Amino acid sequence: FDNNLNDISQTNNSAIPHNGISFVPGPCGAALSFDGIDDFLTIPHTSAYEFGLGEFTVAMRVKYTSPQPYPNNQPYAYASITDKLDPGCPVPYNGINMFLDASPTYPNPYQGGALGRTKYDNRIYSPQGLLNSDTWHCLVYTRNPDPNGTTCTMRMYVDGVLVNTELGVGLNDVTNQSPITIGANSC
Repeated sequence: FDNNLNDISQTNNSAIPHNGISFVPGPCGAALSFDGIDDFLTIPHTSAYEFGLGEFTVAMRVKYTSPQPYPNNQPYAYASITDKLDPGCPVPYNGINMFLDASPTYPNPYQGGALGRTKYDNRIYSPQGLLNSDTWHCLVYTRNPDPNGTTCTMRMYVDGVLVNTELGVGLNDVTNQSPITIGANSC
């Protein structure tokens, strides 16, 4: 960011801030600070973001401070990084989604890591314990369709290192008319 939310790509699709996002020093110039309660960005839908059954890459540089518990005292502490999910978010959550799992007490295979998914069961995660709070991390997940046309290979990278590969993941169409949401879960 150059202290603004302008898109410099050919799509010219600038982000829209919601609820008081601020600019702070980041690892490579300016970064955005979200309050963890209601700050987020949306990027309007454009056909450039219709990946269908094709390949795509989601990359974000993130730093979190402390996890926020889910309502009703559930032991989860998920932090949505970005998503582009079907409107209304019907299960099985079809679309593109990446979040942090900073659950301190709830055991699961991605506790203390990042999760990328295109559907509830079509997901890739980083191993436990790779992400530290108060530290900048570069998170990337990719989807590459397999030649058979029904499955794909998903890969997760943390700070430039390949940390997980999932082969034979179900291939689903992620095309929808939703905006991209950054910093909040659109559901």
